[in-house]
Amino acid sequence: MASSSFAAFIGVGTLLLLALGCWLLRNRGQLLLALLATPVTAAVTGYAAAAGDIARGVRGGAIGGQAVFGYWALAVMALLGAWMVKDHPGRRGVTVVIADAVLIVAAFVGALVPAASVPLGFLGLMAVLAVRGGGSAVVRRRVKTATTAVRHLVTRAGTDG
Repeated sequence: MASSSFAAFIGVGTLLLLALGCWLLRNRGQLLLALLATPVTAAVTGYAAAAGDIARGVRGGAIGGQAVFGYWALAVMALLGAWMVKDHPGRRGVTVVIADAVLIVAAFVGALVPAASVPLGFLGLMAVLAVRGGGSAVVRRRVKTATTAVRHLVTRAGTDG
């Protein structure tokens, strides 16, 4: 098959390199899951952005192209964010897959409302990384401290006046 054309040769070579990479990472299941989920997310979000551009009648894909770049950046951010936490409480690959699923949903929302897609994906990604990385407890503590400080300031202002 590889000798039929140069494109077939490149395709077979790429598949062999991918197989070698999978074999080398066979004991690192979570990393392998995350590394395989990220390109799938990039492909699906690109499809959703292109479909949205076609549905809106936009030529050249300027809107979708910018959104796809944003999705790719967020997918890589999910990949890195799962491995940045020193003591991750759960499975990091599953965290990346959940974050990628949120990005895919944001991409399909972006096909309907382009301005909301990347910010929605960013907020969803941050929420997934915070909840799965154990950061939700820290966020709750910070919000509680801030609300306590605001209440204290409001009660002081009410008694001073």
